[in-house]
Amino acid sequence: MVDYSKWDKLEVSSDEEEEEGTTTRTQPSVYRVGPSGSVTIPGRNVTVHSSSSSSSSAPSSTSGGRAMSGTGATGQKAIAAPKTLTSNGGAMSTSQAGSSSGTGGEVKSLGERRDVVVDVTLDTLTRNGAETPAYFWSQTSNTVRISFVLENKSTRAKDVTVHVDSDTGEFDASADGWAYKGTLFGPIAPLDEPEDLDWSLATVKLQRSKEGQQQQKPQEQQNKQSSAWEGEGLRLLQVDLVKKDLSGIVMWWKSAFKGDPEIDTTAIADRSKQQEAASATFADNFKKAQEMFLQRIRSGEARPPPLDIGSFTMDTDHDDADDDADDAGDGDEE
Repeated sequence: MVDYSKWDKLEVSSDEEEEEGTTTRTQPSVYRVGPSGSVTIPGRNVTVHSSSSSSSSAPSSTSGGRAMSGTGATGQKAIAAPKTLTSNGGAMSTSQAGSSSGTGGEVKSLGERRDVVVDVTLDTLTRNGAETPAYFWSQTSNTVRISFVLENKSTRAKDVTVHVDSDTGEFDASADGWAYKGTLFGPIAPLDEPEDLDWSLATVKLQRSKEGQQQQKPQEQQNKQSSAWEGEGLRLLQVDLVKKDLSGIVMWWKSAFKGDPEIDTTAIADRSKQQEAASATFADNFKKAQEMFLQRIRSGEARPPPLDIGSFTMDTDHDDADDDADDAGDGDEE
């Protein structure tokens, strides 16, 4: 047993106090961990929680009306209670988790996050995209997300392999007995390293909203698979891709993979009439400029520009008469 009674006579002083002649002394304050398993530090708004089992297994040594936690007779130190991850990404102590379970809010540890079901609507998974028997896909002006439905709902990240060739668009993914191969519909931003590819796993409960009922469907078929999936807990492999920058031109994909049913890109939700009109104007102006240039070439109006070499300008389209005049001038000088 460690005797802490000698701390009662500990005095704190400084040279400044001695010079000023003050007699004020400050005693150190040590706070005891109570039976409730918590300690509060006044003035700092700090409260530390621990489980009841931890506090009971770590006795405190008291002396002189003050106490501090330390090594007990058994020689074991008191340790902080492990934290538990909540469904909203926060953390709480084990004692708090036990109290919250009585209210119906089940707390999941980090290793059990695959069992947390998130409610999503169909229009979220198919925004500006579509649904197929194997996956959902959505897009923005510069990104594409493909959500594959995995057969095994307990699939973990270590079971997943995803490979994308950004040069050829070849896509290859596999996970615990499931596999998918295809060629992406459009070009994507370069992927220098495998770590540059962003993908994740999620367990979702599919719901169909009113907006989702009117979501754009493939022109070649009206897939009804999502209605059978409504209300189920789906294990999704979500792959996020970045479209290749085409010098400010927005490219809306008609499908996630080549050969799959295509959508009407002029009717998707996020393509505004202003963007459509701007694209049409640019295409018309480019076509007119190209026609004018071809017409000038046919009529002979288009000619190379003159070459300017210092103070001497040579026209690349001069005639033979000018050459004869130059020769005559040279003869006179001789």
